[in-house]
Amino acid sequence: MHFPSYYTKFPCICHHKKALIIQANDSAYSSSSWQWIDGNGDGIAEDYYFDANGYCLMNGTAPDGSTVNADGAWTLDGAVQSMAVA
Repeated sequence: MHFPSYYTKFPCICHHKKALIIQANDSAYSSSSWQWIDGNGDGIAEDYYFDANGYCLMNGTAPDGSTVNADGAWTLDGAVQSMAVA
Protein backbone atom coordinates (compact mmCIF):
# COMPACT_ATOMS: atom_id res chain seq x y z
CA MET A 1 0.00 0.00 0.00
CA HIS A 2 1.29 3.44 -0.94
CA PHE A 3 1.70 6.01 1.81
CA PRO A 4 2.24 9.43 0.20
CA SER A 5 4.97 11.65 1.56
CA TYR A 6 4.68 15.31 2.39
CA TYR A 7 5.13 18.02 -0.22
CA THR A 8 8.61 19.49 -0.32
CA LYS A 9 9.89 22.20 -2.59
CA PHE A 10 13.22 21.30 -4.17
CA PRO A 11 15.29 23.98 -5.88
CA CYS A 12 16.77 21.64 -8.46
CA ILE A 13 14.82 19.18 -10.57
CA CYS A 14 17.02 17.92 -13.36
CA HIS A 15 17.25 15.16 -15.91
CA HIS A 16 20.36 13.00 -15.78
CA LYS A 17 20.88 10.14 -18.23
CA LYS A 18 17.14 10.18 -19.07
CA ALA A 19 16.21 9.90 -15.38
CA LEU A 20 14.70 12.48 -13.06
CA ILE A 21 16.66 13.37 -9.93
CA ILE A 22 16.02 16.10 -7.39
CA GLN A 23 18.40 17.94 -5.13
CA ALA A 24 17.45 19.58 -1.84
CA ASN A 25 18.84 22.82 -0.40
CA ASP A 26 21.55 20.93 1.49
CA SER A 27 22.76 19.26 -1.77
CA ALA A 28 21.30 15.91 -0.68
CA TYR A 29 19.33 13.80 -3.14
CA SER A 30 16.01 12.21 -2.35
CA SER A 31 16.36 8.43 -2.15
CA SER A 32 14.22 5.42 -1.28
CA SER A 33 11.23 7.68 -0.76
CA TRP A 34 8.16 9.29 -2.28
CA GLN A 35 8.16 13.04 -2.96
CA TRP A 36 5.27 15.30 -3.97
CA ILE A 37 6.66 17.61 -6.67
CA ASP A 38 5.01 20.48 -8.52
CA GLY A 39 7.44 20.38 -11.42
CA ASN A 40 5.61 22.85 -13.65
CA GLY A 41 4.57 25.34 -10.97
CA ASP A 42 0.83 25.03 -11.61
CA GLY A 43 -0.02 24.53 -7.93
CA ILE A 44 -0.71 20.80 -8.43
CA ALA A 45 1.92 18.31 -7.24
CA GLU A 46 2.31 14.71 -8.35
CA ASP A 47 3.95 12.00 -6.21
CA TYR A 48 7.20 10.42 -7.45
CA TYR A 49 9.25 7.51 -6.06
CA PHE A 50 13.04 7.85 -5.90
CA ASP A 51 15.19 4.72 -5.60
CA ALA A 52 18.26 4.17 -3.40
CA ASN A 53 20.45 5.88 -6.01
CA GLY A 54 18.20 8.96 -6.16
CA TYR A 55 16.66 8.15 -9.55
CA CYS A 56 12.96 8.55 -10.19
CA LEU A 57 11.21 5.28 -10.98
CA MET A 58 9.44 5.52 -14.32
CA ASN A 59 6.90 3.19 -15.93
CA GLY A 60 7.05 0.52 -13.26
CA THR A 61 6.17 -0.65 -9.78
CA ALA A 62 7.60 0.83 -6.57
CA PRO A 63 8.72 -1.42 -3.70
CA ASP A 64 5.39 -0.83 -1.94
CA GLY A 65 3.48 -2.15 -4.97
CA SER A 66 2.31 1.26 -6.22
CA THR A 67 2.52 1.89 -9.95
CA VAL A 68 4.05 4.88 -11.71
CA ASN A 69 3.59 6.03 -15.29
CA ALA A 70 6.18 6.86 -17.97
CA ASP A 71 6.69 10.31 -16.40
CA GLY A 72 7.25 8.73 -12.98
CA ALA A 73 4.00 9.98 -11.41
CA TRP A 74 2.12 7.69 -9.01
CA THR A 75 -1.00 6.20 -10.60
CA LEU A 76 -3.98 4.45 -9.08
CA ASP A 77 -6.20 2.53 -11.48
CA GLY A 78 -4.44 4.37 -14.33
CA ALA A 79 -5.13 7.88 -12.99
CA VAL A 80 -2.27 10.15 -11.89
CA GLN A 81 -2.59 11.02 -8.22
CA SER A 82 -2.13 14.69 -7.38
CA MET A 83 -2.74 17.28 -4.68
CA ALA A 84 -3.04 21.04 -4.56
CA VAL A 85 -0.07 22.85 -3.05
CA ALA A 86 0.33 26.46 -2.05
